Amino acid sequence: MALYADDLLLASSDIKFFHWLKTEFCKRCKMEECGEGSVSLGIGIGGNRSKKNLHLSQIRHSDRIHERFSMASSKPVVTPIDGNVNGPAMTENE
Repeated sequence: MALYADDLLLASSDIKFFHWLKTEFCKRCKMEECGEGSVSLGIGIGGNRSKKNLHLSQIRHSDRIHERFSMASSKPVVTPIDGNVNGPAMTENE
């Protein structure tokens, strides 16, 4: 089996596991440390580590779609979703 991965993004809430996993990957593959990711597969990544918040954004993709279909100058509208409603919390196994 051959595998080529151009980008790999590792994340974990368990720092010991994160370092172990990174070490295991480095033993088996030639890897380069590039620091914290800000974009992966076209999805913007941000957040606040101290508050344990993660923010994913597809604004760049949305902008490209608007440009492609000549809608770059269109005006946004509010979506009919209540911003105060939270979805169900993920469990440890999800």
